[in-house]
Amino acid sequence: MRTRVHLLAVALTIAPHAAWGSTATTIDVYPGPHALADAIGAAAPGDTLRIHTGVYPESVVVDKGSLTLVAAGDGPVTVDGQCATRIVIRVVVSGVTIDGLRVTGAAEGFGNWPSEIAFLLVSNGTVRNTSVLDTCNAEYGINLYASIGMTFQRNTASGFSDAGIYIGHVPPSLAGVTATGNELFGNSQGIIVEDSSGVPITLRGNRIHDNVGSGIFLINTDGIEIRTNRTVRAPTGIGIELDYQSDNNLVAGNTALGNDIDLANMGGTGNCWTNNTYQTSAGDVSC
Repeated sequence: MRTRVHLLAVALTIAPHAAWGSTATTIDVYPGPHALADAIGAAAPGDTLRIHTGVYPESVVVDKGSLTLVAAGDGPVTVDGQCATRIVIRVVVSGVTIDGLRVTGAAEGFGNWPSEIAFLLVSNGTVRNTSVLDTCNAEYGINLYASIGMTFQRNTASGFSDAGIYIGHVPPSLAGVTATGNELFGNSQGIIVEDSSGVPITLRGNRIHDNVGSGIFLINTDGIEIRTNRTVRAPTGIGIELDYQSDNNLVAGNTALGNDIDLANMGGTGNCWTNNTYQTSAGDVSC
């Protein structure tokens, strides 16, 4: 069954919905006042919001499990918090997918850790083919906090005062976190992984360039894999940095060039650095 949400200036029209919890439904969403929030309110868990081209000047909380927010493919879709919110898209349930959107407009002044997209205390989710751009001095592009089973794939993040992608406080679990094929540039840090151990986390094939701090920065994080990333052109920063509390990590097959320091092991133990391409280093960057 297909449900159509057609939002004009003030109108919301919803065709009869399938029985809640029965079969997944696709909801077509068009620009209008509170369009996304109204569509999320009309949706059931497992539904798909097919979002059509235009600007959606709002911030939303996604509280329906396994909901998919996907660009319809008829042009750019921008969700803009207009510098009036801490988080533009806040995900508080598991199984949510965000696909093909442009998200901007998170701002300081509304609470800690302003982020364009934030996953908070959930057990799985996906962001792919999505662009996050800082326009209001947000700290993070994509912010994952205490969540597991997450995938970040083929996204871009630019301009953030802390990190394009932040992964922090991930609890021990077999369901890990993967960031692959993302492009992160013009931030303070490209990717931060903090306070996370006993969980499989993989950073693979990311393109990280022209940031002012570290391309990849591990803080008190153990046992993750950093593979085949390219961290370049940070003349005042570090390509890949592991702090003194980060142990037993694998850094393999990466290219780090044109940074102030390409590879830096700041005192952690048991880290294995192998088959990386680099020119400058600090600390022990061998196996």
